[in-house]
Amino acid sequence: MGDPRLSLIDSVEVHELIHCVRLDSPAGDGIVDFLVNDIADTNSLPDTLYTSDGLIEPVETILNAQTDAVASENNLEVNLSVKAIDGNVYIRLDNPSSEELSLAYVIRSDGKILLPEYNVWTTDRILRPLNEPAYRERFLHIFDTNSSGEYRLVYTTIQNPVKVSEVILKSDPVATIDVTFDVAIDPATFDWRDLSLTRDFGDNLISYPIAIRALSDNTFRLSGLTYLTDQEGRYELKIKTQDILSLDNVAGASVSSITWNRVLEPWDTNSDNIVDLKDFATISEKWMNSDCDNPYWCEGADINRDGAVNFDDILLISNHWLEVID
Repeated sequence: MGDPRLSLIDSVEVHELIHCVRLDSPAGDGIVDFLVNDIADTNSLPDTLYTSDGLIEPVETILNAQTDAVASENNLEVNLSVKAIDGNVYIRLDNPSSEELSLAYVIRSDGKILLPEYNVWTTDRILRPLNEPAYRERFLHIFDTNSSGEYRLVYTTIQNPVKVSEVILKSDPVATIDVTFDVAIDPATFDWRDLSLTRDFGDNLISYPIAIRALSDNTFRLSGLTYLTDQEGRYELKIKTQDILSLDNVAGASVSSITWNRVLEPWDTNSDNIVDLKDFATISEKWMNSDCDNPYWCEGADINRDGAVNFDDILLISNHWLEVID
């Protein structure tokens, strides 16, 4: 209408999105973050991360990664090396495999499995602006935080292998876990031997059969986990799909994982060992949210783990006000 006082928008900024990624840590919020190219360059390389909680972080780009082989049907694993980096890093290299192979998963030297599709992806062509034709260029892309510098790339000859599409944790401590696959699977091929649950990078806690119940043809519930997850620590569940078959008798090739933290003093929301205004601020930022769930619990604001941020959580803060955590 021509009057700036009537506008609901002060300004608009446009950022060149390279890929939707996720800051993958037990304290993360599980919401996508945006890897963008803010500083113009001829190769349109990302340099900035806009996080889901409003932060803007730098990203270092590496284009000189070294590999020890080219993957083939007779050699499905390749070791990749770059310099170790603190903070966010984007790695791009020529895809070290033949075109007949698919990337199954990428595992870091410390055992961390990088999130497929979000933090590991491949491309086979580049689209250029201004009506320039596309041309083939097979790249492997990796986004990581606090990189150890060493990765193992695992490829597969299986076309459209079985994949885990979603993992949902229930309660705290975790009592049940719902695992959803991208296709219907043969339930006889999914059992406790396909699972690994560790605390603080220790031994596998699942050393004998646990209850696995089919909720549908592609979703299964793991039960009876409370006694395995009731101690404080960092937990990681890995699901190995290599022996899991679809109804069409196609196997998986990947390893999916999810991590979460179990804390015994959730009222210290930021883990700084004192209950103070910073913890109250965490609640205020998520006030009246009603969709909190494990593993994030609305970034710790749902202190009593009932799924909502409300006066019950404030009461818990009040009961432990200025408490020092040893």
